[in-house]
Amino acid sequence: MRHPGYTGLVMAFLGFSLMLGNWVGVVTSVILILAAVIYRLRGEERALVGARGAAYLDYAKGRARLLPFIW
Repeated sequence: MRHPGYTGLVMAFLGFSLMLGNWVGVVTSVILILAAVIYRLRGEERALVGARGAAYLDYAKGRARLLPFIW
């Protein structure tokens, strides 16, 4: 994974929401935090490509961004 810290953040929000036992809260909090993380990821990756160029693109080619084997 390219961004394991963000994966951990999303999982922490998911776990905390599940602990509270409110399914509306689970869905709402995960959607909101996921949207914010994806927005930030796209900006960071643009900066990394700008700074590292082809080296980062080669590194990123074989790795998922946030969810292993998915995205």
